[in-house]
Amino acid sequence: MVQEIISCLKDYHIRPRIITPREIAMAAACIRQSSLSAERIVIHAGLSGITLILMSGSKPVMVRSLALSDRTPDAIADHLLRLATGFRHRSGLDTRFHICLVQETDAMDPASLTKAIQQTDRQASFFFTDTVTVMEPDPALVPDLLLKNAGDLFNFARQYPGFGNFFHKFRREVLVTGIFGVLVAVLSVLTLYQDVHRLEKQVEAARRAGIEIYQQTFPQDTLMPGHSPLLRMQAQVKQAVAQNSGARFQDMAVTPALPAIDVLYELSARVPDGMNLRLSRLLLNNGQVTISGTTDSFNTVDRLKTSLEQSDIFKSVTIHTADAGRVENQVIFQFRIEI
Repeated sequence: MVQEIISCLKDYHIRPRIITPREIAMAAACIRQSSLSAERIVIHAGLSGITLILMSGSKPVMVRSLALSDRTPDAIADHLLRLATGFRHRSGLDTRFHICLVQETDAMDPASLTKAIQQTDRQASFFFTDTVTVMEPDPALVPDLLLKNAGDLFNFARQYPGFGNFFHKFRREVLVTGIFGVLVAVLSVLTLYQDVHRLEKQVEAARRAGIEIYQQTFPQDTLMPGHSPLLRMQAQVKQAVAQNSGARFQDMAVTPALPAIDVLYELSARVPDGMNLRLSRLLLNNGQVTISGTTDSFNTVDRLKTSLEQSDIFKSVTIHTADAGRVENQVIFQFRIEI
C-alpha cells in the first residue's frame, strides 16, 4: 500500500520522505489533546490496525504498529510488556506507565484489556493497572495536525529535485544569467568580426604595396589577379640569375687594360676649368664608362664631349641623352665612353 501511495505522488512530482499511517496520526492527535502529563502508553485502536505509542516526559519515544490479528486483549497486553521492556533496556530507567485507550470503534472492552494487563507477569513493575483511561478520538484534530504540525508527526513530503522545480524557484536568476550569457556571446562575436575585418584590411594593404613595388621593379611584366607579388618577384629574380649564370662579371674596380683610378683621373683632367657641371652617376663596366649629370646649357654638353674626345685613352665618346630639365638653365645629359 505504501508503494502505491508513492507511485501516485510521483505523478505530481512529489517524493514522500516518511508516510505516517492514519492510526499513528490519530494517536498523536489524541496525545496532543490529552492533559495527562505522567508517563504513559497510548493504545489507539483504529479501523485497520492498532498503534502503541510510549510517552516519556510528555513526548513520544517509541511507536509500534500491530495488525488486526493482535486486537485481542491478551495480545495487546503482551505487546505492551515488550514495549515497556524495550524502553527500560534502552533508557536504563525503571519507569512505570499509565495505560490510555483510544478507539474509533467499540470492538475493544477497556475492562477486558485491564484484566489482561493485570494478569501479565511482572505487570506491577511496569504499569499502573488500577484502570485503563479511555479517551474519545477527535477526527477533526488530525487534519489540523497534518497541515500545521507535520514536522511533529513525521508525516511530510518534499518535491522531487529537478530542472522544473529549480527553474520555478530560481527563474529570475536563470533568466538574468541567460540574458547576460547571450549578451556576452554577441559581444564576443562582434569583437571577433571586427578583429578579422581589421586583419583583412591590413593584409589587403600589404598586398597592394607589394603589387606597387613589383610594378615599379618590373614594369614590362603584368601581374595576374590573385598572384602573390612576392612569389612573382622571387621567380623573376631566379629567372634573371639563371639567364646570367654563364656571363662573366668583372670587378668594377678593375678593367682589362686600365685601372679604375686612372679612368677617374682622366675624366677629371678633361673637364674644363670653370665649367658648370654636376655629375650624379659614374659606372665603369667591361671597358665602358657611363656618366650622368646636369649642366647649364646644350653648348656646355658639346664642349664637354669635345674635351673628352681629345683624351688618348677614350676610344669614342657618345652623347646618349641630352634633355632640358624641369628648372630654367638645366640640361640633363648622359655620356657613354668606350675605353
